[in-house]
Amino acid sequence: SPDRRQGSLLIHQDATLLLADLQPQSSIHCEVMTGRAAWFQILRGSASVFGESVSAGDGVVVEDANRVEISSDTGAEILWFDLA
Repeated sequence: SPDRRQGSLLIHQDATLLLADLQPQSSIHCEVMTGRAAWFQILRGSASVFGESVSAGDGVVVEDANRVEISSDTGAEILWFDLA
């Protein structure tokens, strides 16, 4: 994060990286603040973002939505980039 919050690694960008570890049959909701964008990189497993199936190696950009729901039937590890 740009401010080392919660012991995170300092990066000199207006960006925050978060890791989500979805268990099978689970979902998460991500809030994207106005004026920001999000990039979700699927690291492991498979998931559904806006009803579209994605799997390891896929990325999804979100620019015009305030709330994103990501669900997984089988489990997934996802890196979330919160970007200016």
